[in-house]
Amino acid sequence: MIHSDYHIALKCTNCNGTLTTTENSNILFCPYCGSNELILESDAVKIQKIKSETIKEIALEQQQHEANLEKVRMEEARIAAFKKGIFSKVLILCAILCIMLGIGGFNNCRFKLEYLPGSIISLVQGILFILSWVTGSGFIKLPNRNYYGFVILIAFVLFIPFVLLIP
Repeated sequence: MIHSDYHIALKCTNCNGTLTTTENSNILFCPYCGSNELILESDAVKIQKIKSETIKEIALEQQQHEANLEKVRMEEARIAAFKKGIFSKVLILCAILCIMLGIGGFNNCRFKLEYLPGSIISLVQGILFILSWVTGSGFIKLPNRNYYGFVILIAFVLFIPFVLLIP
């Protein structure tokens, strides 16, 4: 709720100073002589206060709603740019390549078991590339958008043991 301090200015009956009060107070206070006076409000004044508070609350809720809509629009624009971008296509290509290498390595495992670790690493890389593409495309929502970048980093780092394990 938004509170704006406004002051009601009336004259003090004791010293003729200016009496002040705040929005939610029913007491007038004289800063010069220290006297207090009770404000009696009519029903119309109370209704007007309720209306103004309701208007303030509605305006605040509308601002929050508009801010949320802007966040959604920005996220949709980011996802659309990701899907159309070259990086998305590179991820898909890397995923397909890694999965094909993994499957080919498993086929070669019939002849030599030394292809098994490289095949497993290649399939894991393919899965990580797919996971990062799915996350970047917005199909999976993560609390932090940087997670899919971390997954991509792991997938690329796995190229090192894959290359080292090739016989």
